Amino acid sequence: MKPNILLIMAEDICPNLGCYGDPNARTPHLDAFARTNYRFSQCYSAAPVCSAARTSLNLGMYGTTAGVGQHRSMYDLPSSIRNIGEWMQKAGYYTVIGKTDFNFPLKEGYDQQIDYTYRDTLDFAGDILNVAKNLPEDKPLFMIQTSAITHQSQYGYTNAADEHRASMPRLKEEEYQEREAVKVPGYHFDTADAKEIWAQYHEKLTSFDRMFGELIAGLRDNGLYENSVILFVGDNGHGIPQGKINLWNEGVHVPMLMHVPEELENQVDYKRDPRGKYSDRKVTFVDFAPTFLSVAGAAIPENMQGHAFLGEHKTAAENRVYSFCAREDEVFENSRSIHEGEWMYTIDFAFTSRKRLNAYQILQAPWFVRSMILEGRESRIQNTERRALFRSMPRIREQLYNLREDPNQLYSLIDSECEAHKKIRRKLQKALIEKIIILRDAAFIPEPLLQELTDALGLTAYEVLQDDLAYPVKKLAALWEQGMNGVQIGGIFTNPCEQIIQLTFTKGETGEQKIIEEYLLSGSETVRACAALKGKNMRALYNICYLSQNYVLLMFIVDVITFWDAEEAEPIFSILVSRCLEKQDIQVDARLEAGMVSGLNILAAYKGWKMPAELREQLLWTVSQKERSKVVMSVMEGGI
Repeated sequence: MKPNILLIMAEDICPNLGCYGDPNARTPHLDAFARTNYRFSQCYSAAPVCSAARTSLNLGMYGTTAGVGQHRSMYDLPSSIRNIGEWMQKAGYYTVIGKTDFNFPLKEGYDQQIDYTYRDTLDFAGDILNVAKNLPEDKPLFMIQTSAITHQSQYGYTNAADEHRASMPRLKEEEYQEREAVKVPGYHFDTADAKEIWAQYHEKLTSFDRMFGELIAGLRDNGLYENSVILFVGDNGHGIPQGKINLWNEGVHVPMLMHVPEELENQVDYKRDPRGKYSDRKVTFVDFAPTFLSVAGAAIPENMQGHAFLGEHKTAAENRVYSFCAREDEVFENSRSIHEGEWMYTIDFAFTSRKRLNAYQILQAPWFVRSMILEGRESRIQNTERRALFRSMPRIREQLYNLREDPNQLYSLIDSECEAHKKIRRKLQKALIEKIIILRDAAFIPEPLLQELTDALGLTAYEVLQDDLAYPVKKLAALWEQGMNGVQIGGIFTNPCEQIIQLTFTKGETGEQKIIEEYLLSGSETVRACAALKGKNMRALYNICYLSQNYVLLMFIVDVITFWDAEEAEPIFSILVSRCLEKQDIQVDARLEAGMVSGLNILAAYKGWKMPAELREQLLWTVSQKERSKVVMSVMEGGI
């Protein structure tokens, strides 16, 4: 029979395990598993947030190619794109999944869905083993299951160690992290608050480690271990602010451990070190779906973009790793990264002028965020330095880091006068732009415009991105490079994607007002909004905010005006609050509504405005949490 395939995911973790050499780690079961199997040193999530990462993994295609890269969007896919569950069913497997959290509607593909848990419990192993024991006799098992005990929501809300540990009743005293001994990475200031949040994160890892050990013991006892491919990975980087939701290395670099049946052992290229066998093959999340099909002996669909690392269709890995970051709840991120050797290079394509934490990150650990803001001021760090993110920072179009010499990514080399650095910058810029073109990645089209075009053309987002009239990706890439490299973009364009790129690099100075005025008359509502935002044309903005049926565009406007002066932003805020209360005039998915409510609440917190109780108390924004968020806002630039 074909081997069983189990993919075990832990939420929001980097390679902070003992088998990766982390000095804080207490992960004996994962370390033992790594010691007798394989540890991968260069596994990268496709994206630094769960839904985009899981979407890419399940499709074998980058979410930004499929048009579903935005966090908790819910865009339809064409019938030509199927999830891995459907393909594994066709390959003869019984398919099971725990957490879904995809950016597309999951209509079929899994024979069974089981609960996933945020708790420290025997049920994690028990549920998996129960499914395995009751399989149809003629079918092997394909399962993707998640433990959420390490999720960012499971620590940081309190800075009291005892209160934190109450959520882990099985954590033993000898497993407690000694706060004073905790080593804090250099991208956080080494404060007592930083030690506390890192200790909490590691204690959650220790609890997951126990559950993983129970699972492996159960698989051995039931005779399922030897004939199973067992993969363990993190879904994206750690949840402490500056990890997850960003394309710094800690947003996408994840652990990956693998057990294979004896007949597949010769397919793994590995080296040895004191912690066991390891592979330095580059693996990204789009590689998993083709690998599963390859192990199953099934054909790999042409639209899958990854490279199988096991099975009859195993191929060589790419020498670069690609990741993306799109909208994260209410914050319209839009950046791409590429790793090659010790180098990491990123481009930020976002229209907004500042980069900031989203509401979730602030509410997760306001005491920690405040500590990082105050320490940054005391240390007089520059606004362009990574640690300035806590107080918000200007968008930086390009970043270049040598991860061997600067593992904490504090010193971007993008403006270095060193010829070697200039050469690597040119090389990686070219490689990243070429990758976007090959993938037909959505980097050059803001989400509100993508939504507008899907509605207008009656196409899925994927089909819009494949249409060269709607999305002329090569032309857009050339235009973006021109603006990014400081060359003025002249003329007037007709394609709305080109118009928005031109507006992105327009500074709003007197000589550029003609461009803004021209695009206030664009046939695209999104372009008109971008022109109005760039030129602060309040009349045009009020009109759009009152009448638009594009909810994503309204969310986008909230994000842009967050750092405007209160006097300018308040009328727009009032209009959008009113529209949120009068839901009958606009159709919206609940997950987008959650993003809008978060955006309005964070804007109100920045400015010191009152929110209607109906919106203030939705989702994360209870009264007490909003009050705690003010502790952070009071010390942020532009805060209350």
